[in-house]
Amino acid sequence: MQACDYCGVPIIGSRCANMHCNQSQKPKFFTPAPARRKTTHLRKKTPGPQPQDDGSYLIPSNIHLEKEDSLPKHFGYKTDKKSTEEGRHSTLLLLYESTLVVHPGARNRSSIAEFGPPSSPQRKTKILSWMDGRIAKSKRPNLKSSLDKLQADRAFVVDEFQ
Repeated sequence: MQACDYCGVPIIGSRCANMHCNQSQKPKFFTPAPARRKTTHLRKKTPGPQPQDDGSYLIPSNIHLEKEDSLPKHFGYKTDKKSTEEGRHSTLLLLYESTLVVHPGARNRSSIAEFGPPSSPQRKTKILSWMDGRIAKSKRPNLKSSLDKLQADRAFVVDEFQ
């Protein structure tokens, strides 16, 4: 095993294993950093809805604010190629029936309050309003599949939610 010329501690990889060794700050050879490609700002991914002991769902303070994830998306609602009708409907039903809890000082308190109490006409109206906004944004030809799923799911909400 190779030892550090400065302190005598074994070399691991190309560095001295002694973190207090002056030589450990200097790599034996230069490895260029990988090239960085330009990326757009990525949103932080949230872990999804986290049920509390009482069955309510604690909503993070960044959910349902402008340029952040929507509440339906946070609950897992998607209209991508992998989504199934059953999965989308169960997600919408969970959102409709769940008690939503937000911290008292959270920035999204008023936007989450717009969803109203669980299983209420106010919650149904807010979900439909959110879907109408998504439908309006999905008019491009490459989003036809997503638009079809949104429209079918909207009809599901109208018919099934009291």
